[in-house]
Amino acid sequence: MDRMKTAFEKAMERADQIEKPDDRQRLRWKLEPEGQRLAGDYLRGKGDPLTRISMVPLEHKPYIVKAMVEALVANIVLPRSEGAKHTNTRVVEGIEKLLHDK
Repeated sequence: MDRMKTAFEKAMERADQIEKPDDRQRLRWKLEPEGQRLAGDYLRGKGDPLTRISMVPLEHKPYIVKAMVEALVANIVLPRSEGAKHTNTRVVEGIEKLLHDK
């Protein structure tokens, strides 16, 4: 008679069937939080995105810039106060600086 599998064994079988991430996906997972952190620093007035991006290796730039733009766009809000207007202005300026050549 066959032995019943435990939930752990079933889960491990399913985990083995999942496709392993490639190098690009691992690099994206590693660099996106850095881009989000840089965008947050920029919104708080702690630096210019172009000077920070210029220090990043060339193969890392697309991942960091994409994460920064996504984080900046996520911070756009309806301007109900002077602070929100200021944030929106900083967001637009940051996106323009990041994507100036595109």
